Amino acid sequence: MSFDATVAPKFDTCFAVTCRMCQSQNFVKVVESDFNAWRKGELIQNALPYLDVNQRELLQTRICGTCFDAMFSDEN
Repeated sequence: MSFDATVAPKFDTCFAVTCRMCQSQNFVKVVESDFNAWRKGELIQNALPYLDVNQRELLQTRICGTCFDAMFSDEN
């Protein structure tokens, strides 16, 4: 019997990122070598696939998921 199990990455770096819209402080844990691969040009979704879309957006733009959703909601 075999199992396909996803092994959690061993996070070794934690970034404190302040949302530039609401000033909330958020923490994102990554594997440093993956982060460096992204900074050197790898697509963020490939370099950091274990982060959710909100965490990736926060690293790229410094906008948290709540503010991002509010900016692009259909409500006026």
